[in-house]
Amino acid sequence: MKTGKNIGSALTALAAVLCLTTTASANSSWVWLTDARPGEVLPFTAAATVAIEFCAIYFIGRSKRPWKTLLVVVLANLVSFLGTYLVMKSGNAQTGHGVWDRGYFVGLLFLIATVAIELPITYYNLNKDVESTRRLLWTAVLVNAATTVMCAVVERIFCEGHW
Repeated sequence: MKTGKNIGSALTALAAVLCLTTTASANSSWVWLTDARPGEVLPFTAAATVAIEFCAIYFIGRSKRPWKTLLVVVLANLVSFLGTYLVMKSGNAQTGHGVWDRGYFVGLLFLIATVAIELPITYYNLNKDVESTRRLLWTAVLVNAATTVMCAVVERIFCEGHW
């Protein structure tokens, strides 16, 4: 009986976290101090991300099929960027603000989405085309973390704002 209570408590806590994760801004709104917005900067960083991830997976992960590797990396990044964008946009539907009106785009959620979305796509599509699946896995994890940090840094350099 105790196990049922623990599972019920865990599910209740999870439901509360999912329902109550609305950001409170204390009657303030985000103000951009520069003319650039993340939506204008991120396409360039996305292109750099694809190039860096392709090179890392092809050369470090030692993929044997360059065109397939490029296609998989492009697809994984498209799904990751669009998935994160849609999640952030749906969170803003309650407040009526646009995605770019609530601050920076690349952050912890973006990193989690990158690993959760891109890693399975990359790994399961390329694991038969590499010598070492362990090397592929670690290369994909590390290069995704590095490119996410790169996107966050570029976003914060070119798009300055505050609450």
